[in-house]
Amino acid sequence: MIKLMTDPTAVDTYAKFAVLTRAFDKDGYEYVYLKGVVDTVQYSPVVYDEAGATVLADSQGTAPANAGPVAIAQGAVVADRWGWYMVNGKTYIISAANATDNAQVYLTTTAGTVDSTDVAKALVIGAWFLGAYSATGTKALVQIAYPVVHNAAID
Repeated sequence: MIKLMTDPTAVDTYAKFAVLTRAFDKDGYEYVYLKGVVDTVQYSPVVYDEAGATVLADSQGTAPANAGPVAIAQGAVVADRWGWYMVNGKTYIISAANATDNAQVYLTTTAGTVDSTDVAKALVIGAWFLGAYSATGTKALVQIAYPVVHNAAID
């Protein structure tokens, strides 16, 4: 692990760190360095695997789109780019139509967005909203603590 010495929103054209490197910012928030994926925008939630490959998180697919560890892109880390993704701390996330304060976070049918509507097999364990949001595409503040989605019914 290293202390984050660069801007966590920076997007790199080549891998400046080993994929899956962990780092901390001045507030103690934790990040993981990953390779990007097409259509990633700043604050997109992604699922990543043991090789550091990412896919935009969504509730419609099967693994890996909605199964595995979740991280939040801090920059628009698109395909063939690398960057930092938050895994522990407070950050924004792209919210769909609704999110209520202190609600659980669920993946939506739109890849790379979340909301607070209960959807089977789409609960992001270790993430919750900090405020209420109602506009599609809104940056919603969330608290995350090593979030993960299991693609399993727990209701």
